Amino acid sequence: MNRLSGKKIVVVRTGALGDVLMTLPFLQAVHSMQPACLHVVVEARQKTLMEGFDCIDRAFATDDLQWWRVYGDDADCLPLQFLSDYDCVVALIQDHGGTVADRLRQRLPGEVIVRPPFPYREGLHVSEYYLETVPNLPSRPNWPPAWHAPESDRGEAGRVMASPQLSNGVWVLHPGSGGVSKNWPLARFQEQADWLHRQGPLPVFLLGPAEVAIAENVHAFCRERGFPVWDNFPLTLCATLLGECQGFLGNDAGMTHLAAALGLPTIAVFIKTDPGMWRPLGSGVSVVDIRKSKAADQAGAEAVQQALGRWVPLRPRA
Repeated sequence: MNRLSGKKIVVVRTGALGDVLMTLPFLQAVHSMQPACLHVVVEARQKTLMEGFDCIDRAFATDDLQWWRVYGDDADCLPLQFLSDYDCVVALIQDHGGTVADRLRQRLPGEVIVRPPFPYREGLHVSEYYLETVPNLPSRPNWPPAWHAPESDRGEAGRVMASPQLSNGVWVLHPGSGGVSKNWPLARFQEQADWLHRQGPLPVFLLGPAEVAIAENVHAFCRERGFPVWDNFPLTLCATLLGECQGFLGNDAGMTHLAAALGLPTIAVFIKTDPGMWRPLGSGVSVVDIRKSKAADQAGAEAVQQALGRWVPLRPRA
């Protein structure tokens, strides 16, 4: 019997959506060991999304658990009470000086594994780093992981996708990210949207809280072209809609990782971060790395067009 079989396990990974989604191969591998349960602790916005993945039995929100108290001196705080119910606690967190790890090991009855959230070895993909957390896990889990949309989102997505405007198929373009320096110029996304429209699929722009600065520009462009904008939809509704689309184009951002995790043909443009560490996972992912040359912007446009051409049939509209 392996060390995780029949155990109650919780994995804590706070942070942005893309960071959390990179734990999925690790969570799949742990789930394959047949624990009694596998729970996760994530940011509140990600809770319902993560519960939709088959490898996760239940998700908890950091706010509900008052997770920040684990960094204090209270020996009877809510996070410690919650964690004490598990046989194994895996915390992928910042812990400078190891004070949190010491406190967890002193106060919790089960096994405690604390690791930094990011690898410090160049060239190591973050998902592989997480897989090293527990020895002897299977390194090649099935991908993409199965995800099930909430019933309410399935109904709403059905209403959105029922529009006759979407009948030729949809490609989603997400021109933002959590860091402006990671964003390919909006004008380039607009160029690709026009190209897609000429081939047949309808381009849809996806916006969220991180895209406030460009939202007005995107809406104006889309009004002129007649393209839809999915603006500030709930995360699980976005995931449900992505499951109905033909493809996705985005920066190194959480939504790009989500599209890949849902098995969608995905083109990810990297202009700052290292795709060797952060590329989205999956055989349907094309990475366009334009960090390396002075002509990177133009080279990137050509590479993205080539990647789109591999997925989009060249069938101009009548």
